[in-house]
Amino acid sequence: MTKTEIKKVSTMLKNNSQKQAVYAVLESGYEPSVEDLKAAGIADPRRVVNQLRNDHGFAIYLNDRKDRRGNVTRRFRLGTHRRNG
Repeated sequence: MTKTEIKKVSTMLKNNSQKQAVYAVLESGYEPSVEDLKAAGIADPRRVVNQLRNDHGFAIYLNDRKDRRGNVTRRFRLGTHRRNG
């Protein structure tokens, strides 16, 4: 996420809960890392994401992304549930 996007999340936290802010970011298509969410003011991003998964049933995945230099960053992504049958 860029600094502008991180600032938007910080602003959202003033009016919403941490869960609402994280879900809004994921729903808008961004793939934030733990570090991005911490920079936005969320103290424990993993806990918030686990609450969204467990309490609300959202399919949130943690994927590895490589940059040009080969550095790996883990980013959250909102997915869809698989359908059985």
